[in-house]
Amino acid sequence: ELRGKQGATDRVVAPGEVARRDPQVVIGSWCGVKVNKEYIRSRPGWSETSAVRDGQVYEVKSTYILQPGPAALTEGVRQLHAILARAVGCGVDPALAPEESWDARPEQEGGKR
Repeated sequence: ELRGKQGATDRVVAPGEVARRDPQVVIGSWCGVKVNKEYIRSRPGWSETSAVRDGQVYEVKSTYILQPGPAALTEGVRQLHAILARAVGCGVDPALAPEESWDARPEQEGGKR
């Protein structure tokens, strides 16, 4: 939809635009730092998104997805597959992605899924 518009290839998307589009899944990866899911959930309007409301906020460590090399093609893709399969309700082998990438649903805060 946005492909033909000016700036369609820019990497920065306004947080309000993300909230407006109501993502079903949010996958974070911050270079060299653990993703702060509470920061993501607390962005204005994001608590109303399906992803936050349904506990579909995940992390893929930057070493597996942001750095060039074989890990991005093996572990990174494997983790993305596991996260997206889980998000759409497919059975996922827990060994496919680290437990720490799963987010707790709001009613399960304090524990991991």
